[in-house]
Amino acid sequence: MMVLVLGAGGQIGKSLMKRVPPGVKAVGLTHAALDLTDESALWSALESYSPEAVINVAAYTAVDRAETESAAAFAVNARAPELIAHWCRMRAVPFIHFGTDYVFDGTKNGAYTEADPVSPVNVYGRSKAEGEAAVIREGGAVLRVGWVHASTVRGFVPWVVKGLLAGGDLRVAGDQKGAPTAARTAAEIAWQVLSAVGPNRAAGGLYHAASSGVTTRFEAACFIRDCLTQEGLAVRGKLTEVKTKDIAFAAARPLNCVLATDRLHRVFGIEAGPWQTGLSQTVRRILSEISVR
Repeated sequence: MMVLVLGAGGQIGKSLMKRVPPGVKAVGLTHAALDLTDESALWSALESYSPEAVINVAAYTAVDRAETESAAAFAVNARAPELIAHWCRMRAVPFIHFGTDYVFDGTKNGAYTEADPVSPVNVYGRSKAEGEAAVIREGGAVLRVGWVHASTVRGFVPWVVKGLLAGGDLRVAGDQKGAPTAARTAAEIAWQVLSAVGPNRAAGGLYHAASSGVTTRFEAACFIRDCLTQEGLAVRGKLTEVKTKDIAFAAARPLNCVLATDRLHRVFGIEAGPWQTGLSQTVRRILSEISVR
């Protein structure tokens, strides 16, 4: 089966390309290779490659910048997935699209399920919610993830690791709840879902694909600090717990990003495992890359 991976240069995209299952040929396109805001180029690429399945992890993820660049956010996060999903439906090609926990306002007590209505609090969340809805209308599958981390790009985990080792004073929100999910975990779930669906069938449906367990941003940072200590490293930096409102974000953040994953397990028998496992592995990978340099 030939699978086209869009957004192959991002966290999950790189992990997808590293974990291609036997019997699958994956072609990965990065933003440099294909600008998803160019609808004509996107359609031509789909026609040219004529894949047997498509996985889209491309996204406009600059949450704060999206407040002033809404057109770009909606072009990548809403219109492009709609176009891809339409092409896939016309050709009976399975389509898996990655969604986000930021489609919720974060006010619910307890974990969000796939049945909960979306209510995003920022432009990024609204653009992703529109894209998710379009994909589902066209019969595609949406895998919602949150707090994704990897060693290879900028993000919360590399920021904490490098800041603590360099002696920084890191202010981390203690009122945001979620489950850190490794990019490689999200990639493995996508391949498992695609394998279960098979070629020439609609993947169809909405699934939460996060690691199990609940933590806060601050608690996750403390866990990272403990990982560094266990590796015998000198932690020179300091962690300070603050409220989200005390951090100068341009865009509002949902405080509860916990996703219930029961449906993913019930339909596909997939369990992502505890967030601690993936996070400790990412920390070790970051340390390995630092030592190599």
